Amino acid sequence: MVQYKLDSWNEESATQRQIDYIQILSNYPDTKDKDEEDIRFFLSQRKKGRIEELTKTEASELIVTLLERPVKYVFLCGKEKFLNKKDYNRYDILGELEACLHECQTDVNACPKWFEE
Repeated sequence: MVQYKLDSWNEESATQRQIDYIQILSNYPDTKDKDEEDIRFFLSQRKKGRIEELTKTEASELIVTLLERPVKYVFLCGKEKFLNKKDYNRYDILGELEACLHECQTDVNACPKWFEE
């Protein structure tokens, strides 16, 4: 019974949330062209014409591929670093301090930009 439910889930059409997320992930200015190329290649491998034709499992695989591509993140101090999209999104939501704490080589307490703000 459990296997049947899992197989059924895998074959269902991608959800609207998955489709929207794929569109968001493929809209970063730094990676837009490469992402579109990956999407076209992914669809052609699966003999699909559009993202909406993907199954839930296929959409999940495509999302993982798109999340791995690095994008440029600019810290408060102006330093730049390439991060995968998952980290970029996390820091965009949680804020600049979170990014500096986890990604910057400079100690936040020694960063003059934090004391200017």
